Amino acid sequence: RIAYFNKKKMWEGIIAAIVAGGIAASLVVPVLHAFAAATVAMLIEGLDITINGWKIDDNPVIPVVAGFVLTLLGSSF
Repeated sequence: RIAYFNKKKMWEGIIAAIVAGGIAASLVVPVLHAFAAATVAMLIEGLDITINGWKIDDNPVIPVVAGFVLTLLGSSF
């Protein structure tokens, strides 16, 4: 398997991070874009991603995913 949900992560923490991240990001981007990016990034953060036996650290992945979502939303609306 490439990715599975990390059992050490709690849904309450993911939801809290979505709310906090969405509020913080809404200061600089439209509110719907902020919450969409925060939601996708936090759902990815909840996964343990392994490629060819290497566990991928989620710390650099989160801002890349959020930026990618914001780029997609910015170019489509």
